[in-house]
Amino acid sequence: MPPANLPRFHVFLSRITLTSNSRKRFITSHPKANVGPSARKMANIDVEASLEEFRRFLIYSTCVSFIPESYFEDPEVFPEREGAQGSIYVEAEDKATIKKIRDITFVNVKEVLGVLYESKSGNTRLKWRSTSGTHGRVTGVASANALTNLINAGVITQDYVQEVVTKAFSKEEKGNEEPPTEDM
Repeated sequence: MPPANLPRFHVFLSRITLTSNSRKRFITSHPKANVGPSARKMANIDVEASLEEFRRFLIYSTCVSFIPESYFEDPEVFPEREGAQGSIYVEAEDKATIKKIRDITFVNVKEVLGVLYESKSGNTRLKWRSTSGTHGRVTGVASANALTNLINAGVITQDYVQEVVTKAFSKEEKGNEEPPTEDM
């Protein structure tokens, strides 16, 4: 069970879609994600965020259903996961392992320099880098599910997602325009 004081998820953004040419497509702005009309595309993320907001994103994305309440409430406890895909790594000046639950190792950290996150599917790859103390910048590529968790954690806003979708849609429409032909 999630901790009792966990804020209710108020954003349900399972898919970001727009209708174009009578078919629905996932909309984003990441060029490597465009591998066909039915393929899922990813959103580029580049925003400022606090370390606590990114920590909550990690928890919502990986262990919200089983994290002990005391770990959830402690801003120095982070989830980590090893593996080729689905890895989470916290770069800190001081780090100590607390406990391993399932595939997540909970660590107590001080003076975090950066956090690297990759989803198990490989569709999301995000980095948080410290710019000043506990404030930093989140950059990378996020799937629709990760966008939901980023919004719920306070890393991004719904307006930011709408802006990304609008930019991607306008780029896609420009790419689909055919050059005018001359009649002979």
